[in-house]
Amino acid sequence: MSKNAAGLAAYIRRNVAGIYQIRNMATGKRYIGSSIYLRERLRQHALTLYGGSHLNHRLQRDFERHGGENFAFEVLARFWHRHRDLRVIEQGYIDRFKTRNPRHGYNRRPSLGVPSQYPPNTDADTFRGIWK
Repeated sequence: MSKNAAGLAAYIRRNVAGIYQIRNMATGKRYIGSSIYLRERLRQHALTLYGGSHLNHRLQRDFERHGGENFAFEVLARFWHRHRDLRVIEQGYIDRFKTRNPRHGYNRRPSLGVPSQYPPNTDADTFRGIWK
């Protein structure tokens, strides 16, 4: 972990829930996810991607091909408590950005099994190059 990881840790409190994306800035492809422990989940993604052992093989292959500097770890929505509709909101982002389509993203599951609800805000807090 680099010194930049401290900035992320200071920004995201320990128990913040939310929706995040890992965006390939070279291709525009995205991976959308959610977690009730946002900081730990983003850290986990970074460690496995930089370590070459991410379970999403398409994401790992592109990470190696384009380099970590071309990937942004971004928070799309934060909740200061466990949000009961977290998966519904995540599904809305997945549908909006069409990330299940390999041409647009890295999400592999056909659906999270919840109705889609488009999120009201698509502004992202960018953590570009946080883990180098």
